[in-house]
Amino acid sequence: MKTYVVISKMLLIMAILFSAILLAGFSDFFDSLSLIFVVSMTFFLTIAGFSPKQIKNSIIAVFSIESKHSILIEAKEYWLSLIRNLIVSGVFGTLIGFILILGRLDDPSKVDPMMSIAYLTFFYAVLFTLILPIPAYFIITERLQSVSKNDEIKRHYKTKSGLISSIIGIIGIITVFLISIGFPKPEISVFFSRASIQFALGGGVAFTTFSLLKKEKLGGYLTLGMALSSMIGLIGGLIQMFRYSNNLSKIGPAAALSMLSLFIALFAMILVSFPISDKYQYKGDNTNSIFRLTEFVFPLLVLIFSSIIMFMIFAKI
Repeated sequence: MKTYVVISKMLLIMAILFSAILLAGFSDFFDSLSLIFVVSMTFFLTIAGFSPKQIKNSIIAVFSIESKHSILIEAKEYWLSLIRNLIVSGVFGTLIGFILILGRLDDPSKVDPMMSIAYLTFFYAVLFTLILPIPAYFIITERLQSVSKNDEIKRHYKTKSGLISSIIGIIGIITVFLISIGFPKPEISVFFSRASIQFALGGGVAFTTFSLLKKEKLGGYLTLGMALSSMIGLIGGLIQMFRYSNNLSKIGPAAALSMLSLFIALFAMILVSFPISDKYQYKGDNTNSIFRLTEFVFPLLVLIFSSIIMFMIFAKI
């Protein structure tokens, strides 16, 4: 596929999306803090998992018609991970907004505007995925079909630049999170509880035993384990919410258990399991598809269930 065809397709997608936004009302879809959050969180999450050389090669591969098979394979993994990173960043921002809203329900008049702003992070994430990562992923996938497998894939997780980018990425993720919740006086206690930590991280710790024989799968097992165990915390909180549906004083703690179990699991995935998975980029294994599916499905389930919880609470106010 020629370069000008790639650029024209991307420009067409951008024109359609932005024209729709302008027709609907630009001011309703713009919030600078939400936009900065999505961009910065995605950036740091990406460099935590990929070396600068991998990122550079993956971007060039989209526009180059002479890329090697190994470069295209890594580029495919990079763009797929970037799609995931954008979605996760959007959902993570929305979840942070929801948790902050739960702590300020004493003023119902401010709830609706805060809800709309909370959803904007996910809106921006979807918008950005449609503009570049998704078209780039399909371009690379199409090009792979016409390139012979004549070289080996080089790993970058042991290089000095890869290690430095990982450290910078993780520090950046934590910094963006702290700023988003009110740095220099962040409301950290609102986001963590002993029960939710046990639910969210217990499965991840247990599932690491499956990766002892093959450490390349550590990130995948961590993701799968935390996703499953956090769902137990979610279900436990929902059961309590339905049981005490007429008691507002008990709905709040039950909602917190559900929401925080999802939040801590997602945060742990962002900090630990996603960067590990991206660094190793294991391929040729059927379990890889399960891990990749979990990385995409879990954030969407988090968005759906957290939205349901919020609407249940608002129905009682």
